[in-house]
Amino acid sequence: MKKSEISCSGKLVQKICLVLLLLLIVVSATAQQRLFHIDRSRNKNIVCYDVNLDGNKLHKKKPVIEYWERLAEDGRRESLSFFEKQFAFGCHVIKADETEAIVKLTAYKKREVRIHMHKGKWIASTIINGKECRLTRIKVKSIPPKDLKVEYVELCGTTLKGNKEEVERIEK
Repeated sequence: MKKSEISCSGKLVQKICLVLLLLLIVVSATAQQRLFHIDRSRNKNIVCYDVNLDGNKLHKKKPVIEYWERLAEDGRRESLSFFEKQFAFGCHVIKADETEAIVKLTAYKKREVRIHMHKGKWIASTIINGKECRLTRIKVKSIPPKDLKVEYVELCGTTLKGNKEEVERIEK
């Protein structure tokens, strides 16, 4: 191999490494962070709610992204349908800026959920058992055979002060 060929191949490797590094930076800057999820008694599929960032700031118009994680099948991610967003699992923005958003979930409209930074991490918080908590999961127990009626909903999380686990069951 000639010296010029070695020099060219070295530059090519550098360019490839630079492109890969830039891709890694772009992917990590837009990576989503899970806030909480809804699991249902019907099957193992869950509805996920991730923070939606514009750079390192909260996206003002759509601060939360909701989608299916098909764990009962092949684990793939799938968008919610229009009807699922409107009538079951959507997230409606009450107000939002770059640092905080207040949203209501179609699944449980009685409580507001606050999206904000806490100890350097984006979280969703709400009131559980009268205490401000980081919301981690909502469990929905439906009534067979068609699972169209809900028996109860459980809000699960940890207190912001003391990190104590809290679960509040709301009978329907």
